[in-house]
Amino acid sequence: MSQFYSTKTTYNRLFYNLLIFMVVTPFLQYFDRFNIWFPIIFFSTIILAINTLGFSKKFIYIFRGIAIFAYLSSIISHLQMLNHIDTIEIFSDVLSALFMILSIVAIALRILSETEINGDVIKGAICIYLMIGILWGIFYKILVNINANSFELSIFIDASPQYQLFYFSFTTLTTLGYGDISPLNSVGMMLSNIEALLGQLFPAIFISKLVSLSLNK
Repeated sequence: MSQFYSTKTTYNRLFYNLLIFMVVTPFLQYFDRFNIWFPIIFFSTIILAINTLGFSKKFIYIFRGIAIFAYLSSIISHLQMLNHIDTIEIFSDVLSALFMILSIVAIALRILSETEINGDVIKGAICIYLMIGILWGIFYKILVNINANSFELSIFIDASPQYQLFYFSFTTLTTLGYGDISPLNSVGMMLSNIEALLGQLFPAIFISKLVSLSLNK
């Protein structure tokens, strides 16, 4: 394993898949098959993200296999096909979070190693920012599955609890802070604070990287 990130992968497919995930997901909840389509779009994003890792094909295939297993676990959980649904869902979410973390780190390391500005660098940075929002949405979802009273979700918002948590994640990441959803315990508050800090620090670090590359040119 010479390096953790792939130098050959471009981020076009991942970038557009993330945009589709952001735009299409709100509308899927109004369809009967939301519990099936949401995991399909989400885990296709996960599998595309795995491609950014610089591991051997053997490891990549193993990661994809685990991702598919996590997808099936998610489907089973959503359709309530077995007992211990919460445990299965938490397990699936933990695997999803792990893949997101690996992919974010891989893309970040590749961007930091770049010596010139190009479209791939910019798309990669946008992918990281969007994936941080999704990752924290998963963290909040895990927390709610462990303790249902971790967040005060709004009964007046026409959106599923799962989507409300992703919405809260991105409003926290961008530090908009509308106040319609709030963490109710110390773990939720801690996660929210860390996400808000990342939302401020990441753009600043990325812009400084671009300026540095531009000056070196």
